[in-house]
Amino acid sequence: IGVLRKLPEARPAALQLSAQIAELRGDEAQAVRLFEQMANDPATAFLGVRGLLQQAIRRQAWRDALPLAERATQLMPGSGWAADALLTAQLRLGRYQDAAATLDHASGKRLLPASDLPRRRAEVLLGRSEESAGDEALEFARKAHGDDPAFPAAAARYAHLLIGQNKLRKAI
Repeated sequence: IGVLRKLPEARPAALQLSAQIAELRGDEAQAVRLFEQMANDPATAFLGVRGLLQQAIRRQAWRDALPLAERATQLMPGSGWAADALLTAQLRLGRYQDAAATLDHASGKRLLPASDLPRRRAEVLLGRSEESAGDEALEFARKAHGDDPAFPAAAARYAHLLIGQNKLRKAI
């Protein structure tokens, strides 16, 4: 790695490799320093942001992950990985309208696998249902269940809301 650091064209690879070695050794502080160094260099910014974002996701530190995911999507707009990370962070933080916009954009640009879209739409709609009330909550839950009938959380929410409206047959 020392030899690689001396060659300007190999510097990004050397930094990436050094950060990964630090992670494998359990030296998170060193890995963060290296990823931050990479994130601040235009030549390695995406790799650095990606490393920091992966660490935040592993820690489930969604408040840290969100701005990193936003930056990753700005640095690499065509990255499905970045779009998925942004969507996940928005969902985990309860930012369902933002998640809906991200999902629409990612879907339109085909950044996410088509097979993932029904579940992801159902997750967004379920969240919107949970932050709504009355008929609006029921409608979001119905759509979530319709997008992915195999999603237990959506089915449970829809049934629960139907029971609350005394629509037992439909809930069953």
